[in-house]
Amino acid sequence: MVDATVDPPSGTPGPVQTMEQRGACTVSGLLAGTDVSVPAPSQAVLNLPAAWQFSRGEGQLVAILDTGVQPGPRLPNVDGGGDFVDSTDGLTDCDGHGTLVAGIVAGQPGADGFAGSRRRRGCCPSG
Repeated sequence: MVDATVDPPSGTPGPVQTMEQRGACTVSGLLAGTDVSVPAPSQAVLNLPAAWQFSRGEGQLVAILDTGVQPGPRLPNVDGGGDFVDSTDGLTDCDGHGTLVAGIVAGQPGADGFAGSRRRRGCCPSG
């Protein structure tokens, strides 16, 4: 719940101290034998088609505070937010974690059977 009577601090948002990347970006991949044509068990457990009967996230803005979000075919309408490490708009993702999280929230349906829980175009001020 957000208290609309409380004003945010004035000035540009940012970290308390200088941030820096200390490691190399990681390379993502799949484990040998992974069948990407079959939805993951976690997708089946969520039973999102049943939830989508009640809501698909219309009118909701979701912020992803993570490693950034890389827009792509499954995340076509990502709004940049900020990146305290690289001083960019947050639309890059060095290790893919933020993009993974954004996909779980708002990934568009694909041939592999996966779809994000929100399932509406437009997502994620990232940073």
